[in-house]
Amino acid sequence: MFWHTIKLLTIVSEVPLTKGVFKLNLLGLRYFIAVADYTSFTKAAEHLFVTQPTLSRQIMDLENEIGTPLFIRSHHSLKLTNAGNRFLKEAIRIVNEIDNLKKIVNP
Repeated sequence: MFWHTIKLLTIVSEVPLTKGVFKLNLLGLRYFIAVADYTSFTKAAEHLFVTQPTLSRQIMDLENEIGTPLFIRSHHSLKLTNAGNRFLKEAIRIVNEIDNLKKIVNP
C-alpha cells in the first residue's frame, strides 16, 4: 500500500510533497471515484449516503493534499483534469487491489 501511495503521488503531480506525510485513505479514493463516475457531487453524495458539502470538502482536502486540482468545476458541469484522469486510473486499481486482498484474507 505504501508503494502504491508514493507511485500515485508521483503520477498525479510533479510538485514535491512539502506538508510531510501523505495521508491518502481508502474512503477518500472511493469518494473521488464516485464523483468522477457520476460527474456530479450531488449525485455521488446521494449514492454514498453523505451530504454534498461533506463530499465536496473531502475532495478539496484530497486536491490540497496532492497539490493539484482533480476536477474542472463550472456551474453546470464537472470534468476531470488531466491529473484527475491519471489519478482515477490508479485510484480504481488500488481500490480493486484492496478489495481483492479482503477476498484473499476472508474467502
